[in-house]
Amino acid sequence: MTIAARYCADEARRGQAPLEGTASMASTWFLVENRRPWGHRAVEEDPLPSGVREWLAEQTEERAPARTVFIRRPDREAGPLRFFVARVGEGETGIWSATLDSLEELQELDLSGLESGEPAGLERERGPLLLVCANGRRDRCCARRGLPLFRALGRMAAGSVAWLSTHLGGHRYAAVSVALPAGACYGYLRPERAGELLSATLERRLVLDNLRGRTFFPPVVQAADCFLRRREGLRGEDDVRWIGETEEVESGTVTLSSRDGSVFRVVVNRSREEALVSCSPRKRKEIEEFSLEKIEVVEGRSSDGGERGSP
Repeated sequence: MTIAARYCADEARRGQAPLEGTASMASTWFLVENRRPWGHRAVEEDPLPSGVREWLAEQTEERAPARTVFIRRPDREAGPLRFFVARVGEGETGIWSATLDSLEELQELDLSGLESGEPAGLERERGPLLLVCANGRRDRCCARRGLPLFRALGRMAAGSVAWLSTHLGGHRYAAVSVALPAGACYGYLRPERAGELLSATLERRLVLDNLRGRTFFPPVVQAADCFLRRREGLRGEDDVRWIGETEEVESGTVTLSSRDGSVFRVVVNRSREEALVSCSPRKRKEIEEFSLEKIEVVEGRSSDGGERGSP
């Protein structure tokens, strides 16, 4: 068996599996610092106190789509624990945090003001966070490719920006990272791109070549956003907005606007492919992939400078 056949991430790269539209959906992220060893399904299997597990379940259910992940850093082996909650998408976005003496204190937090940007008892973070999936017990590709990326970020004085995390979705696209509060999910990252990833995150830009999608969009809209950004060179976090209706999720024709007021119609094709989605253990299943059919300028100016009207 070749190396590419053994590892899902190697097979995906060799086959040039598309990244567009592959990000896990979440508009709220709960990040819990947990220094215990992480299992295959870390959050589900961890011996959290029952009250804490119930509290986390309630929070994620109330704010669906939401996701809870464990985080840690090698330089934090003792002392108080950190908890972050990030709101991503359109509207009130940001990251808020609390410092805890124990995980039991989680259930005492009041997040009722989160949607308005004023959760009681939490402090607003001034900078972003970068999560790097590296749980080798979930999939060996995450550790094999995620840990070198995390170490490269550490050598660039990422400070408290970068954290190791449990499963972010999509082992086959390792190394995988999520930038918060941008809600930008990345794949196929290499250690030599760490500097670009860090600077882009700090400057509120996106790394377009590695973008899988914004986690607050449905998959087809993620794909359309990626295709438009790459064609038009739209790297700013707020450069593109989805202004269409929810029916577009089924139709595959997505209406997006850019910062300058231009409106685009992005037509996305769907296909189904069987793929090796995990190698620990090996698992193949059918997945949905997206490709670009066309981009039409409905209103505004195209990248070639020509005025376009509604078709």
